[in-house]
Amino acid sequence: VLHASVLINALLEGPRNQKAFQLVDKHVAKSMEDVGSYYKPAFLLYFGAETWAGFRQGLCTEFRGKLPTLMNHITDFAQDSLQLETTLRERMEKLPAPEFERLLHAVFEQDEIKLI
Repeated sequence: VLHASVLINALLEGPRNQKAFQLVDKHVAKSMEDVGSYYKPAFLLYFGAETWAGFRQGLCTEFRGKLPTLMNHITDFAQDSLQLETTLRERMEKLPAPEFERLLHAVFEQDEIKLI
């Protein structure tokens, strides 16, 4: 079944989830830098750059832990926004017959033994 929850799960738990987490970390760290820019000089003076970096990393780690829950809250929105079923149907309708056949063969190849 093609559903946003399947895509979100693959994003968070799939074989390339570290790339997704790296992207999230990049944006969380940037947000922290943007929001904390006013206080950063005083923070660095009092606590030091190493503590700032550790604080930023801790924030990223904490956000990663909450990401599955946050993503569950946007599943319906993602499903509506991505229009997965409509997009897939429209693109499959545009495929030439040989490409459509090749697509179907790949899908059913996994279950070929069960069908025999």
